[in-house]
Formats: sequence, structure tokens, C-alpha cells
Amino acid sequence: MELVPKIRVLIEKHMREQNLKSQHFSDITGINVGTLSAILKGNRPMSMNQLNQITSVMGLEKGYFYESYGVESFIEFAPHWRRLEPYLYECAELGKLDCIQQVITYVTDDRSYIEQLFEVAERFFALKD
Repeated sequence: MELVPKIRVLIEKHMREQNLKSQHFSDITGINVGTLSAILKGNRPMSMNQLNQITSVMGLEKGYFYESYGVESFIEFAPHWRRLEPYLYECAELGKLDCIQQVITYVTDDRSYIEQLFEVAERFFALKD
């Protein structure tokens, strides 16, 4: 697996380069400054919605951080279904099947998500028709 830079490191770099303080970045992303601070310190996981808001404000295409997000949220740490399910749908919407495959390979080691993953796969298949 190729190492990818931490998203929060890239966000902090962007903020420095744009001379943005946390409060201003919070204002333009619509993410509470306390929540943003906790995310940047690594004390709070980032939701897909927050990731997409930050990506947009940084002027990057939707999905730019999905590979990194998959690694950081589901491979390096135990996955949580509340973040995993939206990630799968967002990746499918953008055709980022490589991201889905990478995460699913690790997530299926924990058998507790098999039924939910199967249900999502069935929904994907139904949408295809």
C-alpha cells in the first residue's frame, strides 16, 4: 500500500499558505471552529460531509482526498459504519472503485460488517439497472 499524506497535514498546509486562521477557515467551510480544531489535532474523526466541505473550500475536486480518507479512517483505525457507509456511496458516485476495493479488503477482516456491506452491494447493483 502506498503511503498517502495525512489529510489534516494538507489542510494545515493550505491554511498556512492562504494565511487562514482557524476561525476564518471554520467560517468559510461551515464547520464549527471547535470541531475543526479537534479534527486538525486528530482528536475527532472527520465526516464525509466535512471532508467534502473542506475539499471544496480548498478548490479541489470532490473525491480528491478519498484515498487518504479511506486509509486514515478505515485501515489505520477501526472502521465505524456511520462513516463507512457514506464513504462507499460517495466513492461509487464518483467511480472511485479502487478506493472501495482497498477499504473493503481491510474491513471484511471484521466479520461484523459483512451483512451491511452485502446490503450496500445489493443497493449498488439495483441502482445499476
